[in-house]
Amino acid sequence: MANDLLLPVVPVEVPPEGVSISRAAEITGLGIEALRYYERAGLMLGHTRRDSGGRRRYRQADLARAQRHLAKIEAKIAAYEAAEGKS
Repeated sequence: MANDLLLPVVPVEVPPEGVSISRAAEITGLGIEALRYYERAGLMLGHTRRDSGGRRRYRQADLARAQRHLAKIEAKIAAYEAAEGKS
């Protein structure tokens, strides 16, 4: 996918089966509820994989997309603060 070229590099090795939502939150710096929201809102480009118990499993690409969303939010906050003269 062309957008994948713009994804940040995830700083940890993610096993093929993925990581739990709590580990994904640790890796990305996002909260668990934010990750759930991103999935519900369709920002993860599809539903997150689930294990046999129904628990979410995040793959490398899922974490990179989540980090990209966080970077966009941080950039918007920085731009707003700069416009308000609060840097």
